[in-house]
This record gives sequence, structure tokens and C-alpha cells, in this order.
Amino acid sequence: MANPDHDSVASRHYVLLGFLTLLNVMNFVDRQLLSSFANFIVPDLGLTNFQFGLLTGFAFIVFYAAMGLVMGTLADMLHRPRLIAAGLILWSALTAASGAARGFVTMLIPRMLIGVGESSLTPASLSLLYDRFPARRIGLATGIYYMGVPIGVGASLLVAGYLGPAIGWRNCFYLLGGIGVALSLVMLFMVKETRVADPAKSIPRPSIGELFRTSSAALKASPALSLTMAAGVAWHFSLGAAAFDQLWYVQELGFDRAKIAPTGRLDRHDWRHPRQPRRRLRR
Repeated sequence: MANPDHDSVASRHYVLLGFLTLLNVMNFVDRQLLSSFANFIVPDLGLTNFQFGLLTGFAFIVFYAAMGLVMGTLADMLHRPRLIAAGLILWSALTAASGAARGFVTMLIPRMLIGVGESSLTPASLSLLYDRFPARRIGLATGIYYMGVPIGVGASLLVAGYLGPAIGWRNCFYLLGGIGVALSLVMLFMVKETRVADPAKSIPRPSIGELFRTSSAALKASPALSLTMAAGVAWHFSLGAAAFDQLWYVQELGFDRAKIAPTGRLDRHDWRHPRQPRRRLRR
């Protein structure tokens, strides 16, 4: 087996990095699509602002955060490509199920459970990359992987602005769900599990309960770690508020919902116009 500290990186590892980055893009397209289609989904399903806030925030993030701890543990114990493929199939199926929603409850259930599937991607992906890239290049690999976040968010706005008017928001959810299932098959059959040899592999692996107790002890022993995690949670408060931007443009300022969908904002020329009267959304 190649020395993981050697500077050279096989080209196939960069191909894997590109594929994992693509999956991360899909991850955030699916996650952001509800907010990008806000002005179409809210009136179609008859949602209140409170219900929309639950769908885009609390209902998703609680399951995602809780399962992230579990998936991080499973990534150290299970076949990582299979774990990613299983999570991808799950969240893709739930994305398609979101397109079939007829009201708040039928949208709430898949949006809660979609966090379970999406939480499997990053722990297992970073573990795969750490086994394939030397220490001096792991920062580059991680940075490229996390470029999937802004690209995915931006791509979801493009889907809502250009593909949505052509095929409808429901078909966009169906289409992305189908693409995700296809990519899961690539992950399942094309990516091999090759863990770096562990000198401590003869030591029995701790149970999940022991891992949680160790994690709790680490948080108690490191106030800096606890504050860092708390700051990450607080930072997401502003992200949650941003989910209402497009609703605000339409409901409060009276702009056309199709005009703002491609960018999620208004350009400078639009802001020169006087404030338009509030009007009701079309149902």
C-alpha cells in the first residue's frame, strides 16, 4: 500500500474527489430547493410562514444534526461507499417524495427524514479523502469538496429560475431524485473501499454508547470546542432567516416570483423602483 504521507496523488483519487464534490453539490441543491421554490410551494400547498419555517429549519436540522453524530461513527465502522450510496438513495427518494406532497404534513415527513440520508455524506466522504491524500494536500482536497456548498446553493436557484417554469417545481424534485438514485449506483459499484492500515486494528472497537460518552467527556473537558459548536449553531440562525428572502420580495415588495428565482435577489435597477404595494400570492 502506498505511503499516505507521500506527496504524489494518483489521478483516480482526484477523480474520486470530483465525484464526491458532485455529490455534495447535489446534497445542497436538494437541501436548498425548498427555499428556492418558496414562492411556488408556499401558495400551492397553502403553507403559513410558520409552517414554511419549520420545513426549512427546525424539522430538517434536528434530524440532520443528531444523525450526523451517528453517521460519523458508522463511517469508521462500515463500508464507506455503501454507506454513502445508502444515504444518497434515501435522500433522493425523499426528494422525489417531497415533489408529491399535497400539504404540510406530507412535506414535513420527507423533509425531516431527508436529513438522515444527507448526514451520511460528509463524514464518510472526508474519511475516504483522508485515506487517499497526503497530509499536506488534505486541505486542498477538503476545500474542493466544500466548494459543493455554494455551488449547490447557487445551482438550486438556477433550477428554480430556469427549469422550474418549464417543467414545474414538482417535476424538478422528481428529476433530482432520479439523478441522485443514478449517482448512488455509481458510488455503489464503482468506488472501492480501501482503508489505510490501522496499527490499532487488533483493539476492539468501542460501542456506540462508549463513543457518545467519550464525545460528552471531550465537550466537558474543552470549553473552546463547546463554544465553537455553539457558534456554528448561532451562525445558522441567519441562514434560516435567509430562507424567507424570496417570500419577502414577493409578499412585501410585490415583485414577480419568476423574476427573482434565478438569482435569489434583485439587481440594482430593481431597487431604484419605488416600493410596490403588497399583494396576495396567486393560488
